[in-house]
Amino acid sequence: GRTHFRGRGVNRTRTGKTLHVDLSWRVLPGHEEDYSRVLVSILDITPQVEAEEALRRVNRALARMSATLDLSEALRLIAEEIRNFVPYDAFFVALVDKKRGKLKPVLALEEGREIALPELPLDPKESTTAWVALQGEPLFLEDVEKTPPPVPFKTVGKPTRSWAGIPLFARGELVGILSVQSFQPMRFEERERAALLALASGAAAVLRNALLHSEAQAMAEKLRQIEEISRQLKLVESKEELYDLVLNAVHRILGFRYAAILVPEDEALVLVAHRNYPPELLGVRLPLAQGKGVTVAAFLGNQTIYLPDVRNDPRYIGGLPTIGCELAIPLAVGNQVFGVLNVEHDEFDGISPEDRDLLQIIAAEAAVAILSLSREERLREFGRKLAALHELSHKLQRCTSAEEVCQLAVKGLERILRFSYAVIGLRQGELIVPVAEAGLFAGKSQPFRVGEGLAGKTLASGKTFWGPVSQFPEAKPKDPRFTAVISVPIGDRGVLQVGETRPDAFSEEDVAIVEILARHIFEELRRVELEAELREQAIRDPLTGLYNRRFLDEVLRRELARAERYGHPLSLILIDIDNFKELNDRYGHLVGDEALKRVAKALRENIRRVDYIFRWGGDEFCVILPETNGPGAKEVVRRFQEPFGILAEEPVIRLTLGYASWDPKKEPTPSVDDLFRRADQLLYEMKRAKPNP
Repeated sequence: GRTHFRGRGVNRTRTGKTLHVDLSWRVLPGHEEDYSRVLVSILDITPQVEAEEALRRVNRALARMSATLDLSEALRLIAEEIRNFVPYDAFFVALVDKKRGKLKPVLALEEGREIALPELPLDPKESTTAWVALQGEPLFLEDVEKTPPPVPFKTVGKPTRSWAGIPLFARGELVGILSVQSFQPMRFEERERAALLALASGAAAVLRNALLHSEAQAMAEKLRQIEEISRQLKLVESKEELYDLVLNAVHRILGFRYAAILVPEDEALVLVAHRNYPPELLGVRLPLAQGKGVTVAAFLGNQTIYLPDVRNDPRYIGGLPTIGCELAIPLAVGNQVFGVLNVEHDEFDGISPEDRDLLQIIAAEAAVAILSLSREERLREFGRKLAALHELSHKLQRCTSAEEVCQLAVKGLERILRFSYAVIGLRQGELIVPVAEAGLFAGKSQPFRVGEGLAGKTLASGKTFWGPVSQFPEAKPKDPRFTAVISVPIGDRGVLQVGETRPDAFSEEDVAIVEILARHIFEELRRVELEAELREQAIRDPLTGLYNRRFLDEVLRRELARAERYGHPLSLILIDIDNFKELNDRYGHLVGDEALKRVAKALRENIRRVDYIFRWGGDEFCVILPETNGPGAKEVVRRFQEPFGILAEEPVIRLTLGYASWDPKKEPTPSVDDLFRRADQLLYEMKRAKPNP
């Protein structure tokens, strides 16, 4: 009894070739009884189906590549997934080290075997790999004998006949380069090129995340070892033992070859311990009165001095001819300086900011240990405070937010120092805003502008201030009983302040404890920021910035449970871009990518902040609307029925939307699949009702 039909099917030719077809037929008017006149249409849609399958394969490959943060595992997955699309004979990935001007191969394969490749200069005249990296554009050579590379290959292993190199960019930053090669001529068809480019883009993001994770792990391991060194420093029985421990830490943990400790003696700084300098330098004296040398300047000024290029600073006293940079860190607690930790490196600017921070921690811990040796009378009390700080630092490492770090820190200070008041203010724009307070004056702090008040001065200068409040005219205590203060910068993040009701309440040991805690707070704030960034990268679609499909399941299950718990309705909207393939075919993939970004922007600007927006598939989007019933979801769908705003710009983007709503007061809890099925069915009906969906 049917008068028309349309559907997809599979056909095979006489030669055995598989064809995907779109079959439709319709009985002509007047012939419904005998079907004597039927209009039949058969359309070959094999290219479309193959393209759709290729896109699904690429998406599956990208998802699999993104499943790990381990660099070695990520490289293995990248190599495997690319082989599934482009059968290669050789493959390598090299990371860019701009500081050293090198390309460092991290994985190289030849006929399935891993091989070693040397580092390459990041010079376009030296290699085609460097040429492609610095050009920033992919290069495909189907036969190098017919189309020579811009720089002749330096053959390692078998000679290459076809070569493809793709620079790996993540967030606009050149991460490295990926290359596939064959020992025979090979055609890089449009589909293979598109797949390689898509996979390379995903690989860049994966490698960036893995590198960030690796750096975070390396930093965490260094901090763990430094924490162990800190523990050992508290147990030393002599300064000689302490010096040896500090220099071993600088060399073993941070990898610096040249390090020395100088201490004051009879108006001079004397080199009392070193690593890898000539033996005759032991005992050398640098007169303080002359003020010459970086170490003397650091000691007299009680401030860290870093010379990234020793050639350009007159304070540098030449030693070894190979030295490129120098870092001098006072071994100081408060205003009392016990000596200088001096570190040098062969390369110019060879001591990174992160390592400088870690050296600052080692130097501070060493200074505290020296102080403890000098003051046996205070050893037990100081040891108790350090042990408590050690325990607090471990608790801080388990915090998951900046607010939790700050709250735990001020509460810990109350137990360690038994202070009357403590506050942490974090920088927010041009303001220092109190985020955690404890003690007698809690609740009285107000925001300060950066550079205003003692807190602003502390942050602007990066220095610690302590003593009676009367010594600081810029201090603005909110209570007249607040008569003593310790004000410590938390890196560039904010300020930690401790207050007391007695002008002479604080000792140098108290200041040291607060400074160490401030550094822990700084490191933990950086850690929680990095963890949040890594999580954000894991749940975001790199093209549109929307949440990705992996995060969709987690959010939807959570919102379903929340809706059931509180009896609130929940709605889900599925969105599909009409004729997206035609738009891609007509205007190209870059315009297609821009179209996806335009849809994402339109959704962000017209959906509530409490709602969740996801890129569900290639041209499919999904919106979860908590506490929204059917009429509310329908209103959102109505709003997007016709192009408007950015969607109405050329080329015009039309959307088809389907939704499903659930009210826990009226029906049982649906499964995630059931909610999607209902929304997808409505989307299909809406698309079918359009004249040219």
